[in-house]
Amino acid sequence: MPSPLLTSILTVTDYLARHPKPLTSSSNIHNSVPRVDTAPLIASLRLVSLGICKSSNQLELADNGCPSILSLIGRSTHENTHSDFIAALLDPTVSGEFSGHFFAAITDSATVPQVQRCRREVLLKELVSGTHWSTVADRRIDVLVETSEGILIIENKIHADESDGQTATYLKAVQVYAQQNGITARVHGLLLSPDGRPAQSLHFRALSYPTLFTQLQKLADEVTTPECLALYQFYLNELFSQFIRPKIAILKRTQEFWRN
Repeated sequence: MPSPLLTSILTVTDYLARHPKPLTSSSNIHNSVPRVDTAPLIASLRLVSLGICKSSNQLELADNGCPSILSLIGRSTHENTHSDFIAALLDPTVSGEFSGHFFAAITDSATVPQVQRCRREVLLKELVSGTHWSTVADRRIDVLVETSEGILIIENKIHADESDGQTATYLKAVQVYAQQNGITARVHGLLLSPDGRPAQSLHFRALSYPTLFTQLQKLADEVTTPECLALYQFYLNELFSQFIRPKIAILKRTQEFWRN
């Protein structure tokens, strides 16, 4: 997804480059309104733009040109599809020991835990009991991961924003679930989104899709089975196609704009 900052810079600089003088044709207005010297602003924007390009390591990423299969079937930004892939990579019955390494990467854990169970679309009414949850009983947790070190809630938001109190409600529900089942491990969460927007609950960390791509890319040596390798390579390419390739394009366009 193109960086909002770079998009804004391009919009402003395109305008200033095309219209360095006032746009009005009235001579009276020309005489009464002083002309603005846009050169310092343009020079500043040039330095900022090229600085961002230089600091980005994404320009160095090799593009193998592999097409996005999810784009071909219209599911490149489908939240449930991405949640399915993430859950599969966190499920030890699917990805084996890789699940622990993936969990450690997305939670910044210093140790690699043993993933015990990973579930998709967990209804709160199936997770906890009691009338207190009746008003939110049909809410679903996107991905719920139980490990030897804690329980992780993953809420995935690509198009929608978090609804009022959503992450706080999920956190409380899972804490009750842990208490009801004698689980003393830590309960925490991740809010996954294209730009890494913060969650309403302070117990949820923000994680962006580009960061998810970077973390996954570093785990290539942890893939140990052919099944996990196929899943890993497929999803890594989908993340690159949807969230990295467009940003590389706008970075290159920015460089070309200022160097021409």
